[in-house]
Amino acid sequence: MNTSTDFTTGAGKGVEQLNAAHFKLQLRRDKRVYENFFHFRLDAQDYCGEAIVDVCPDRDFLPDSCSILDTHFSPAIIWRSTVGPFTTDVSGWRPHPQHLTEWHRDFIRLRLWVEPEQVVYFSSHHPITPEHWRELLEKRAASCPELCRHITLGTTPEGREISGLAVGAGKRRVMVMAGEHPIETPGSWAVWGVIDYLTSTLHEARALCEEYRFECFPIVNPDGLAHGNACFTSNGTDLFVAYSGAPERSFPAREAELVWEWATGQSAALLFDFHCYMGGVHTQDYPGEGIYTVPQSQLEEVLAPQAARAYQVINDRVIFSADPFSSYYRTIDLTPENLCYQMAAQWNVPSVMYEFNGAHNGPYRNTRRGITVFVAAMDGLREVSRNRGATD
Repeated sequence: MNTSTDFTTGAGKGVEQLNAAHFKLQLRRDKRVYENFFHFRLDAQDYCGEAIVDVCPDRDFLPDSCSILDTHFSPAIIWRSTVGPFTTDVSGWRPHPQHLTEWHRDFIRLRLWVEPEQVVYFSSHHPITPEHWRELLEKRAASCPELCRHITLGTTPEGREISGLAVGAGKRRVMVMAGEHPIETPGSWAVWGVIDYLTSTLHEARALCEEYRFECFPIVNPDGLAHGNACFTSNGTDLFVAYSGAPERSFPAREAELVWEWATGQSAALLFDFHCYMGGVHTQDYPGEGIYTVPQSQLEEVLAPQAARAYQVINDRVIFSADPFSSYYRTIDLTPENLCYQMAAQWNVPSVMYEFNGAHNGPYRNTRRGITVFVAAMDGLREVSRNRGATD
């Protein structure tokens, strides 16, 4: 029997075999709080019986990495697959039974019964490779040629395309992206939910496609995803905070430069940037899900008055229609390091930067959450457009 993370999107390091059927997998941290993500393979070979894997903190960051395991950043569900490490059909992934999962302050113990030659994959998230994302996008483009087409932002330093889909033929452009932090797959699935909605037969969706052109990118950091990085690109950049040099066109990673060229290459009506919390939550209270905005105190400094009003209306629609927290802890503040902040400050483009919950929700639930947030924000955008038309 053996355990490995040596495959595309595999995440973890330092596998240690304690006895014939007991392994210790060390997590691989790339940034604080981005350290409880894992994706590994257990190969039974000729063994039959109970196997145990202890998932442990990154030793290079003890004791801090140990304490993170018992906070809200620890995944609430461990996912298991016996059909492969990834597939465009995600139905092969199932929650690992709770009675076979032991939660400790400094490790998570996973138990399972294996049969000879059986291969089982475990993950803290629903993994999918950049290649499989491209396959999904190309298939959807081929199935709806009258409505959408495959597009790309360009090529990453390791030669992967940042693949997306353009949906609709309207005059006004709306940008939808996810995957700055590659293992936050619920955000990527939310983008897929938007694509699903827009390519449906619903009258409301078709009306949006006549008025707007949507450019959707589920993973803007494919190199990081392929390496199993939780947060970083292949050169160690956190894309969420990579845009402070945007006014001078100075970027720490090629991916940030490509995203900026796309975002600013044409006028845009709205930007969606989807992320994911991995912490357990049984209500919608922080930090289960949430929305980030330009600080309220800075809105009219950062945006022109009309754009600031639009920003508030769109985000209020999301806050009060999509059930994130609203009153006591209304939003989390964006900073000048973020793409959404810079798009507001330099281009007066409003944004919806939303984090979905990945601890309890799999891909199906997060596609639905993505649609809910998207529809609420688009209702806000159309309200703003109608009000402008009435005053012109």
